Parts: sequence; structure tokens; C-alpha cells
Amino acid sequence: QIMYSTDGLSMDNYPSSNVGGAFEISSSGSEDVNSNFSSIITSGKVYASALMNLSAVGDGTYFFHLMEEDGSYNYSARVGAKSDGSGNVLFGIGATSSSLTYGTTAYDLNKTYLIVFKHKYIL
Repeated sequence: QIMYSTDGLSMDNYPSSNVGGAFEISSSGSEDVNSNFSSIITSGKVYASALMNLSAVGDGTYFFHLMEEDGSYNYSARVGAKSDGSGNVLFGIGATSSSLTYGTTAYDLNKTYLIVFKHKYIL
């Protein structure tokens, strides 16, 4: 179950640090939390960003996504993480519900990172 904390994450020199709160995702279950845009977006580009701090990762899954709201509920952009086998994190991206593609650069656990991704609508 996703828990909410009023304490937000912060990062040096990032202007949106400690704004709002933070979600804590537990590995003991899964829950999809979704929010709609105020209007349907059908063209152009959509950017999303978040500060994150991972204390543990497993074999890999997504934790942040954009989804088409056309009745099909297809994923259009996903971000995930998995263990590199040595106590570090590998981040992955995916454009659909298929497997994520993970990078080869290992990142530290318990450190705050900024992720930014873009989805371009092609009709």
C-alpha cells in the first residue's frame, strides 16, 4: 500500500526541493495510483519529473508511468528500477507494457535522484 508523508524530498540546487510531500511505496504489495490531466492530451509532448530515494529494489518493475486514456489503458511511458546484483540500482524505461530497458550505470541506494521523462504523442 502506498503511504503518504508530509515531508518531501530535497536535492541541492533543485528549485522544487521539499515542495509538497512524498509517497512511500512498500515492496510487500502493489497498488496503482492514477490521476487524470484536467484535459485530454492528444498531441505534442508531455514531460514528467520526480525526486526519488530508493532504499531497496528487487528484480525490476515500473513505479512511475503515463497511460493512454483512450479506453485501452495502454502505458505510453514507464520508469522502473531493479537491483544490479551488487546492492545498487539500475533505472529502466519503457514505452509500452513490454519489458523495460535498463541502463548499465549503477546508482546508490538511499540517495535522492531526479528523474525526468518525455512522451511524444504520434497520431
